[in-house]
Amino acid sequence: MGTITTFEKTASGQVKTGPGRFYYAQVITDGSHDATCIGYDISSASDAAAGNKLFELKVIGANNYGGIEKSVPTRFGRGLYIALTGSGASYIVEWAK
Repeated sequence: MGTITTFEKTASGQVKTGPGRFYYAQVITDGSHDATCIGYDISSASDAAAGNKLFELKVIGANNYGGIEKSVPTRFGRGLYIALTGSGASYIVEWAK
């Protein structure tokens, strides 16, 4: 099954290369700016496209946070890339190999 890995990041980037399973993501806002977090099954930011999207979270700034949890993990093959927008936003992501 593999070890589940969880961490918080404040910028877009490659979370994992190669295959794995996505379990959970949470977006945290700064309390006033909206934030969007999109997870892709890609190995490079240049490959980001709607057909590679695993999930998308949009959180209103005043809500402070929002998340998605999969009761059955979503498999990805190329890698897990997270695109984050929103001033002062961060995300927590959980995945396994």
